Amino acid sequence: MAAGSQRMGFIIAADPCSLGKAEALFSGNAAHTNLVGMILNAATSGGSCTQAVAFATYLNWDFGILSMKVNRGMLGRFGLARCSPYF
Repeated sequence: MAAGSQRMGFIIAADPCSLGKAEALFSGNAAHTNLVGMILNAATSGGSCTQAVAFATYLNWDFGILSMKVNRGMLGRFGLARCSPYF
């Protein structure tokens, strides 16, 4: 859980899709009341697909999730709610 940070809740190089959702290492996290909930970078182990599993983000000022340099992404059990400066 990352709550109330000044900037980002999480900055991650997520798991490759080849792991599958059951083996995902970064899962079951939440970020709220941050500037950005999660910055999702490409998986470090190569491949063209990156995944984030069981992640919730809400009440963030700018973005719930911001993706950088990801060719293909997969979100499983992902919750995104009320992420804007105009609550």
